[in-house]
Amino acid sequence: MVGGVLVASAIVGAIVWAQKSARSRPAAPTRVVDKHDPPPVVTPTPRPARVPMRRDAGVSRPGHPDPDTVFAVPVDAFTDPIDGKSDALVTIVEAAEFGCPFCRRVHDTMKQVKQIYGDDVRIVWKNFVVHPNLATHAAQAACAAHRQGQFLPYQDALWTAAWGPGTARNMAALEPTALDALAGTLGLDVAQFAQDRDSAACADDLRADQELMKRVGTNGTPSFYINGRHLSGAQPLDRFRALIDEELAIARKAVAAGIPQDQYYDSVVASGQTKFP
Repeated sequence: MVGGVLVASAIVGAIVWAQKSARSRPAAPTRVVDKHDPPPVVTPTPRPARVPMRRDAGVSRPGHPDPDTVFAVPVDAFTDPIDGKSDALVTIVEAAEFGCPFCRRVHDTMKQVKQIYGDDVRIVWKNFVVHPNLATHAAQAACAAHRQGQFLPYQDALWTAAWGPGTARNMAALEPTALDALAGTLGLDVAQFAQDRDSAACADDLRADQELMKRVGTNGTPSFYINGRHLSGAQPLDRFRALIDEELAIARKAVAAGIPQDQYYDSVVASGQTKFP
């Protein structure tokens, strides 16, 4: 009976992954991160009984996913900007937009996370636009930068241009002309960038991200899924560390027990919930 449940869970995980991967893609874009074929479906990792989280490690409110629930949040190595190695033990999926000051604030926290945990953590960007008139062009511009393998430097430059240090605010930086000019300062092919920014492919990527994150309970920015577990808002560093440390301990035990490290995340989300609530 247990074996049947695990197989069924793996099939559900595969369907979720396949639905996103099957949408149309442009021909041969340049990629510099996670360049590999999609991993095979693996047997879900048994999740041990959880030690209660620290009370300051996240906030569970009505309308928000429980932070102890694992959600099936697939990662697409082709369309998703990724900062980190594909075999990282902890995957942080960040749902955010460039028109959100709290997303700007937590961007610095994510840099601290990478400095602390190195190759043990990868950060995956998913667009979640809550101010469409303000942030839609920027989301598609980030997609265009990713297609030239330059999402991470473009992301840093865009945060600085739009929000700067402290409380500075320059929403004109999110307009198409400014977005294209910023690409030029980074040495991108501006003509190709503008074409990709306005493309149906980048619009489809944005729409797919939006639909996926809504399904698993995202209703504001920034939102995070740490090995599938939800953390909402621009939380302090120690709240991220509490969740990451717990997931690292679980992952290391699973890998020591025989789960291939490069398949660990897929094995976790294969048994995760695909919808909230």
